[in-house]
Amino acid sequence: MKPSADSLRLAAQNHLLGSVEAHRRMAEGGLDAIVAAAELIVATLESGGKLLLCGNGGSAADCQHLAAEFVSRLSRSFERRALPAVALTTDTSILTAIATIAASTPSSNARSRRLETRAIS
Repeated sequence: MKPSADSLRLAAQNHLLGSVEAHRRMAEGGLDAIVAAAELIVATLESGGKLLLCGNGGSAADCQHLAAEFVSRLSRSFERRALPAVALTTDTSILTAIATIAASTPSSNARSRRLETRAIS
């Protein structure tokens, strides 16, 4: 049965209102965490470090996008050097090899293996 226009409209409205509520809660109680994260990122980059980003599913795509924003730039009107950021989710050969081993070895962890190779270099 096809949903009615009214039920679709209500579902969309509820989703949007939920998003607004999440943003409101973050604005009221999450600003300290956001500022602390930004300060840590700045300190890392100023000291010659790099950002290592990871995620699963949609968050994997998000971390790739975020890495691209650091390496590229947010807009043409803001010139800056490329900032070192790596999405650990982009090497499918390594990820699938580790996943295959992980299926038979519970202690294997794809993220920690990727961090081992990127954190020191």
